[in-house]
Amino acid sequence: MKSYQDVVNNRFETDHQSPDSIYSPNHPIGKYISKTLFSGLDLFINRYSDNYGELNTKRLLDVGCGTGKMSDYFTRKGFSPQNAVGVDLSRTRTQNATNLVHGVQREVINNYNRNLNQIH
Repeated sequence: MKSYQDVVNNRFETDHQSPDSIYSPNHPIGKYISKTLFSGLDLFINRYSDNYGELNTKRLLDVGCGTGKMSDYFTRKGFSPQNAVGVDLSRTRTQNATNLVHGVQREVINNYNRNLNQIH
């Protein structure tokens, strides 16, 4: 049986995403998922900012930040990169996310028992 770290390394420590993956932006399901997700997030963010004020003063925790696509989306919508933290199991993906969105603190979490209060 593979160790937990081996599974993470094999699954997440690559820059390559299979074009056959349903999460690929070129796959019909990936396109639909992305369109639906961001449409819903747009509604949520509009309602959230109406109820709670300016987004640039709010803190953002991007759990499973992966390549940074969501952090990029949220910062474009008004969240301040300085108030955002992205966490992921993959060092490679957090580095890619850092390159995409500058100013967001990134953490590699190697332990499910890590206390999230210790971040940021």
